[in-house]
Amino acid sequence: MIKRGRYIVWEGSDGIGKSTQQQIAVQESKARGIPTLATREPGGSSIGLQVREILLSPDTGDLHPTTELHLFLADRVQLWFGKLAGALADGYDVHSDRSWWSTLAYQGAGGELGFEEVIQAHRLSLPDAYLNPDLGFIFYMTEQERQERHERSGFKEFGTKDRIEQQGDDYFGRLLEGYDYAMRELGAIGISAAGSIEDVSARWWPYVFPE
Repeated sequence: MIKRGRYIVWEGSDGIGKSTQQQIAVQESKARGIPTLATREPGGSSIGLQVREILLSPDTGDLHPTTELHLFLADRVQLWFGKLAGALADGYDVHSDRSWWSTLAYQGAGGELGFEEVIQAHRLSLPDAYLNPDLGFIFYMTEQERQERHERSGFKEFGTKDRIEQQGDDYFGRLLEGYDYAMRELGAIGISAAGSIEDVSARWWPYVFPE
């Protein structure tokens, strides 16, 4: 009988370094011979690239946070039922760059929808196996440190700041409220993103690769 794989989530604000840490975990997992699938939200589903373009392209212009919520949700439903649930059943460890916790932070707190609307929409559409990952990390640091790290990285998917990155300081200052909720109420594990890549990796490593 095939043992179900683990669903592992990597979360945090833009530019904080979560994607780098996810990639390190995926590489190590494959090196150990563990069947492994890496994915991301939005963008991992069969409709993901189109949804990602709508949500993040500066050309899209203003979207109401509820519109953003349901676009993200469409990608997640397709991703889970179209790919991830089957991979987990086949014994793959799935490492996801972002999850619905991002919507708690960005639309729930940043866009001021509130947590209840975000929670109810996801509970109606997705199973507990998605909503409650086997492991979930939220990387955090001060907003000033995050902005400085993001600027140093120089990464611009659309050649400039994407549509959500163009939100004001007040918006980004509210994000931690959503991530705090996930750590306090939903079992997310907070990981300090301060220090070198190796320093940060050492903080989550024992959870993913226990000896």
